[in-house]
Amino acid sequence: MITSKIEALSKRDITKIHNASLDILEHTGIKVENEKICKMCRDQGCPVDGDIVRFPTAFMENLLNKIKAAHAQGQVKKEDVAELQMIASAQSIYILDMDSDKLRPATRKDLADATRLVDALQDVALGHAIFIPSDVPKKTNDLHLLLTTAENSSSIAGRNVCINSPEEVDYAIEMGIIIRGSLEELKKNPCFCHYCCATSPHVFGKTGLDITMRFHERGLGGVIGGVMILPGATAPVTLAGTLVVQTVDSLAAMALTWILDGRFGGYGGQPAILDMRELVSCQGAPEFPLLLLATKQMADYYGTPMQNWNAAFQTDSKFPDVQAGMEKAYKVMIGLLAGFRSFSELGTLADCLVSSLPLILVDRDMVKMAERFLRGINVNDETLALDLIRKQGIGANYIAEEHTVKHFKTELWMPSCFDRKPPGQCMENYKTAYEIAKDKTRTILKEHQPTLLIDAKQGAELRRIIQNADRELA
Repeated sequence: MITSKIEALSKRDITKIHNASLDILEHTGIKVENEKICKMCRDQGCPVDGDIVRFPTAFMENLLNKIKAAHAQGQVKKEDVAELQMIASAQSIYILDMDSDKLRPATRKDLADATRLVDALQDVALGHAIFIPSDVPKKTNDLHLLLTTAENSSSIAGRNVCINSPEEVDYAIEMGIIIRGSLEELKKNPCFCHYCCATSPHVFGKTGLDITMRFHERGLGGVIGGVMILPGATAPVTLAGTLVVQTVDSLAAMALTWILDGRFGGYGGQPAILDMRELVSCQGAPEFPLLLLATKQMADYYGTPMQNWNAAFQTDSKFPDVQAGMEKAYKVMIGLLAGFRSFSELGTLADCLVSSLPLILVDRDMVKMAERFLRGINVNDETLALDLIRKQGIGANYIAEEHTVKHFKTELWMPSCFDRKPPGQCMENYKTAYEIAKDKTRTILKEHQPTLLIDAKQGAELRRIIQNADRELA
């Protein structure tokens, strides 16, 4: 197994970023746009001036010691494993139509197809909804996502659908009770979630915190965390300065989570890069994996899990071309060598604004290739094959040997979509990996029917709730 790792920061670098972050938390503070949470912070001994909360260094160091001790007791998964986790998670608003090869707004049917496709791929997990449909009411969009996911997947987890407006919370809870059977079961096994992300730099906004409080009051718990940061725009353009802003907001989220629910959150960030020529966010830049690498090191320093996935499959390209392949492969391998074992955003293009169903299969092949690399070279008496080499001698051919038949499937990776045929066999009817993936996607969508998560009666009840929400929130 490959165990070597690469790092972006030295121990000295990490200490300097940590100390700078504690300075900002104590003297500058963060904006918390919720009176109840501000009062809870004050009750914990944190100075509060209006909606500005400051976290004393002693308070933060005490909390970080508690968090590190709690996670050290077995709450963190070991990352040095040979099996990689693949996650299709996009929330794209456009689809690259596999019939026309053109971009168009995504629909509810596209979301249903994408959910069924991932359901059929047992080694790919469903993260957030792959598409945000354009043909459902905006004010109840998340409720439609919940219904569509429940109708097209054998399982639904808390991360699959995010509730992003306070008005939808009660309807979502009512739907969740129907899906899970009771409020208690919903608390144990949520089928939706909420992430109150920081609006960097240093703001936790009213809408996100209001939703968090509604979840908290119903006993469901909302997640405060997740920092999306843009060097040169929402943070200093220097990567070190960006890491300070990210660390301030991540540590503040961890503090707010503990103050609100007594839970220990994780360190996390999803950095992007601002292209100074086009003034757009880009994910294919080499600085992106550098920041992700540093983010992982900071999470390890605090002894917490990463709050976010490694979005290695985000690319700036709008189509599955050379640029997309290079950017994705580069980030996958950098992430692998950095110690990441979870890779998300399979099938995405254009900074996740676009998703493609066949591209999920192509990206899956890329992870499988990386997984084989990670397993390394297994050296033992059986794999050394000394007796066989002696027996066969000089000029031998091993193709028909029992040893070859026994081991080739585990030793050699076999692609699903990548083409390896000799040129002479495909000169007249050549298909790219993407075209092969199209054929496989069509077959899966035609043949796969997930085990029903909800029955017809439950489906009718869920649609009734959405109809009421559509009417009442219009």
